[in-house]
Amino acid sequence: MKKQMWHKKLGRIIYSSRFYTGVLLLLMMIPGILFTKRVVRADEIDMVSDKEFQEILNNYRENQELLSEGEVLLTLNDCPLPYDRGENIWYVAQNPENRAWEGVLGLSERDAVLYLLDDGYLRKKEEVIREGHLFQAVIVKGEEYAQASIAVSGMPVVSIETKDTWQPVYPIEDIDNYVFNSELRCLGDITIFHANGNSGTYKALKDHAGSDYRIVKAKVSYHTRGNTSDNFEKKSYALKLTDEEGEGKKVNLFGLGESADWKLLAGAGDVTKVREKTAWQLWQEIADRQSLTSEGASAMEYCEVVLDGSYIGMYQVLKSPDKNTLNLETTDVLYKFLQAEMPLEADIQSSIDAAYPVCYPIRIRYPGQDTVSLDPAGYWEPLRQYLGAAYWHIDFERLYLLIDLENTMDYYLFLEATSAWDNACKNTYHIARRTKEGEVRMLTIPWDLNYTFGDEYTTEIELGKTRFNPDTTQLYTEPVIRQLFMNNTHGEEDILKSRWAAYRQDIFSDEHVLGLMRENMEYMQKTGAFERDSARWPMQNNDSDLTKIMEYERERLRFLDEYFG
Repeated sequence: MKKQMWHKKLGRIIYSSRFYTGVLLLLMMIPGILFTKRVVRADEIDMVSDKEFQEILNNYRENQELLSEGEVLLTLNDCPLPYDRGENIWYVAQNPENRAWEGVLGLSERDAVLYLLDDGYLRKKEEVIREGHLFQAVIVKGEEYAQASIAVSGMPVVSIETKDTWQPVYPIEDIDNYVFNSELRCLGDITIFHANGNSGTYKALKDHAGSDYRIVKAKVSYHTRGNTSDNFEKKSYALKLTDEEGEGKKVNLFGLGESADWKLLAGAGDVTKVREKTAWQLWQEIADRQSLTSEGASAMEYCEVVLDGSYIGMYQVLKSPDKNTLNLETTDVLYKFLQAEMPLEADIQSSIDAAYPVCYPIRIRYPGQDTVSLDPAGYWEPLRQYLGAAYWHIDFERLYLLIDLENTMDYYLFLEATSAWDNACKNTYHIARRTKEGEVRMLTIPWDLNYTFGDEYTTEIELGKTRFNPDTTQLYTEPVIRQLFMNNTHGEEDILKSRWAAYRQDIFSDEHVLGLMRENMEYMQKTGAFERDSARWPMQNNDSDLTKIMEYERERLRFLDEYFG
């Protein structure tokens, strides 16, 4: 049967009486979206029955290379959609809260025709997304056809195509980059699709054309990241978005704020995928409440990722802390603590003598190495004072004067409420911030919150590097800080108790903490992403049942009521 036999007018389609003349069917005859240039015309798209679909397959010659070789691309708003070549699936991001389909669907080739199987799911957008329903499509070009499926995600979808690799080589004098930034870099293109409202805390951000459907394009440099997480088959990545010249390109993704540097966290160790997101939400709520200090480090959202033509699952997007995130002044210093082992005083002096911004396991992350080298003693001095009072020659009175008490209390309560196993004196940022009087105050903010709410690291390979510890009576704050409050020299313990009682009324109430967990799980499920990730990585043993973690947290909060009481 010839092509023209299937080239029907919209008026003859099964749902034609329900649509206005000239509208585009998006995915399955989606109303209200007009075609523009480079998109197939309205009379070149067709919905077909099972019988008609099969007759197309019988009367044209199959050539899947039309898709696998990229000869014909499915596009949204003129932008090629992410395509899993192995599974032969296109991924489309849509807002699950919006009943209307968003964006303009089309083909990259004007002489190709898209046929979509009428399977009754056209008006079931919410079910399509939640159930992970796959639409079936066939593309006809000339006398050939290719078949594919279309998956609809309720999350933002990130597509990365690698074009080249680059091995950075730094001289030993550039010690920070020499030690920490020598990973093999992959260079390529990144495209991020997200509809208005299809990320958890997404704020409506209109693109230049005024559309609520945003598509962000940039060049990207990326590499795998993490020590523990690098043991998992599902890798985490550090991304740097750039322009054509390789300079950092700051973009506001998912309402998280502008940055060029982002993390894609695999969440491979957490079977629920709610721990780190919930912990970040709680910390941000604490930070938002403080008016005199800037405690906010980052925020997190979920997305799905297609890397080099392969769907690699659901990820958590995190923005890296930087000068703008933390409102750092030129007199401030930002330190990152990588491990729990503290350097000795002689080690700090060696880094000062060499004008290094690194004294393992601590890095100066702000200002940069060029600035630090002009006055290394000055930039290391705040940390030297802090380590001296807290570790080398413990002096609680001196430590009390060096810390920001409000922040230290917040961090103390946060660690205990979230059971942050890996964040007492590592995976933290410390800010040396000068007061108006010129005195230095140290603030602490968290990083890498994957081991929380009962999860701990283990060397037992059969447990996948993560074990759940049901003991709700452990303490996670480093002993020197606990002792500082127990001494109660300046009434610190009394203030801490009062602060805990206040937070238990809202931020750390059972209803709020458990509610965040439920909301995050519901979001992952209603977007279809949780099931797709589970199918892609069965060895992760993803579990949507939150009973265990919620029972743990209820008991944990009850224990803390007794402890702080």
